[in-house]
Amino acid sequence: SLSHHPALVLTSECLKYLQEMVKTQFQHALLLRLRQVSQRLTSPSICGPLRRILTDLETLRTTQHDRSSSNNKMDEVQQVIVTPLCVKVGIIPLAGARGDGDDGNRVVRKYGQFADRFAIVRITDECRNSRLKGNDEQGREFVFDKIEHVLREGVRIGGRLFKFLGYSMSQQKSHSCWVYAEAQGEQHEPRPLPNIRKILKDLGRLDQLEHGTSLRAARESQAFSATIATVQLLPHEIGSVDDVQRNGYCFSDGVGMISVSCAKEVMRCLRKSNVLFIQPGEEVRLERDAELLPSAFQVRIGGAKGMLTVRKDFLVPFGKKVILRKSMQKFQSKDYQIELCTTRFRARPVFLNRQLALLLSSLEEKAET
Repeated sequence: SLSHHPALVLTSECLKYLQEMVKTQFQHALLLRLRQVSQRLTSPSICGPLRRILTDLETLRTTQHDRSSSNNKMDEVQQVIVTPLCVKVGIIPLAGARGDGDDGNRVVRKYGQFADRFAIVRITDECRNSRLKGNDEQGREFVFDKIEHVLREGVRIGGRLFKFLGYSMSQQKSHSCWVYAEAQGEQHEPRPLPNIRKILKDLGRLDQLEHGTSLRAARESQAFSATIATVQLLPHEIGSVDDVQRNGYCFSDGVGMISVSCAKEVMRCLRKSNVLFIQPGEEVRLERDAELLPSAFQVRIGGAKGMLTVRKDFLVPFGKKVILRKSMQKFQSKDYQIELCTTRFRARPVFLNRQLALLLSSLEEKAET
């Protein structure tokens, strides 16, 4: 509004507000806007304070850029809540594997220095407590048009156009996704920015997939799964074995092996990152249980996904830390870090469900009540 009122005098409250905005993740958009305003204003009472704010903002951006070169960790991310009638923008924390906020993933860790370029879009109803849906044909058409516009055309925040990047399977169920703002003729951006095509290409050899768009999207979603980065492996430390198959059935689908020594390294990484897994009926503090070692981990390793069961070191081939089954390897990738989705530290009860009951009945097991 300042650019439309060149004679407006900045109040102390307005200056204080601008100084607070300097500390937020909307620094870049604010910086560009203040430059435009300062070029049109001539009053000393306005230009002086504006120049000081511009100087503070430039200093803050330079400091953050220097810090990001040594530590690319992204602690917060912008969130865009899209409802049928409005678009609301905020900031939420990235909480790791459990807790409030949203979870980190491979992509945001790799490009953490561009934190202000990422955002999460959530599509929900006006109360923001349930997924969006239409009650009648006309309502559904309006809702779908709204969603399609956001996914195809993107959403604009602070002068930047954020376009669809990807999603995890859990995000697909909750009607949310990741968006990214590419460079669009910005003259004052000090960093070389990757575009969406480059980010997705770096995930791996997705071009080798043969079953079309739906499979490619499912494979891309692996990189957006909520994970915790742990042990960085070398290529020769990862082995591959065939699945165990008998009579047309696969008995090892998605289940590989990890050595005890490597599993202990994973636990050390969790302790250093101060991650706390909290699950129903279970509270585990890793710093108190120094010898705690789960029997299995749910992981992502490059283009592979599935479970790793802990095996004695002498049962794992010499020189290998992780053994992947062929069924775990979905596509080729040069990322060799063990990314932990979840694990369990305590035994939990299991129950017979309908699917298992039908399976046992088909195998002629007698039903007992």
